[in-house]
Amino acid sequence: VRLIVERERARMAFVSATGASCVGTTTIDCAVGTMASGQVTTITVTVAVAPETPAGPTSNSASANSVAAGPIPATLDRNPSNNSDTDATQIVRTADLAITKVASVGSPVAGEVVEYTVVVTNNGPSTARATFVGDALPAGMTLVAPVPAPSQGSCSNNAGALSCDLGIVGVGAANAVTVTYAAVIGADVAPGTVLTNTATATS
Repeated sequence: VRLIVERERARMAFVSATGASCVGTTTIDCAVGTMASGQVTTITVTVAVAPETPAGPTSNSASANSVAAGPIPATLDRNPSNNSDTDATQIVRTADLAITKVASVGSPVAGEVVEYTVVVTNNGPSTARATFVGDALPAGMTLVAPVPAPSQGSCSNNAGALSCDLGIVGVGAANAVTVTYAAVIGADVAPGTVLTNTATATS
């Protein structure tokens, strides 16, 4: 008996199978062997959905049939209408954006320039689309223009606030995006003043 599993989307990769010996990529072919009358065999096929797979419905079909094995002919199936079945699955997307921000100076002097390095990492499992990083600087800090280009995408000075469009951020540290920008501490900021500067990442 031969079981064939067909995947509708090419963005699914065959990972493993239990219950039979299976091979293939787009079409997974499982050799079940001889089955006795009334015998039930369960085969579990695991596939990985690629991070960039779009959201939406997808389906995959499985079919079983008897095939010849050397001199042994295939067994005639008296009811081939029940030899296949299709499962519908709804693909959803979710990403986990993480952001770190480091200042070049821990205790800057009034009038001094501080450089910030922001790293945006997507912990997945899906790619993060239309990723945006913003930093509305607090009173007492002024964004230095022009804003340098990030490692991916573009940044600008939006009425005194940092505004970065990073596009699609892939999964993992290897796809992290670095944003570097500078701000001037106001010359009249009183000693001991705490300026809280927060950058956020959204998708």
